[in-house]
Amino acid sequence: MLEMLEVSIATFSLMVLAALAWLYGAARELSELRHACDEAWANVERLLRRRDETLGPFLALCEGSLGDGAEGLRALAASRARLASAPTTEARAQASSELSVALGRVLEVALKRPTLPEGFPELKARLEELEEQLADWIGSYDAAAQRWNARLVKLPESLVARLEKARPRDRWTARAT
Repeated sequence: MLEMLEVSIATFSLMVLAALAWLYGAARELSELRHACDEAWANVERLLRRRDETLGPFLALCEGSLGDGAEGLRALAASRARLASAPTTEARAQASSELSVALGRVLEVALKRPTLPEGFPELKARLEELEEQLADWIGSYDAAAQRWNARLVKLPESLVARLEKARPRDRWTARAT
């Protein structure tokens, strides 16, 4: 009888250890996914700030030299203001998408001009580089958020997520403009 009790205790102990290892693995997986989301989001935020810092001088430079592009400059400035005040990820994604479209239109008008203002090529190159980097990091963030959200509903991560009160991440999506 005592031997059977020892076997039962040993079996129970192994089951508890296996469950703890399973939960530890889930916690570690969530931690890695959280880090990937946070890193990608921090880079998106950094690039949005850099683009905004570059847009100020770009708008100032273009205001005096793009008479027929004034409507495009107004749209660009309005998109920039909407992005700055956007309260949600979805609103930020939409405003950022509109800003990218407006920037493309302004660049298209400007490049048709026979002469460009001094400093324009450098600002154009910097904005194009930022747009490309931003698209890459938005893709990284969106993929990480998708993985995070998928893991929150699967066992054993869902158990750990409930204990940590983890919430799904907003995806970076914009409606077609």
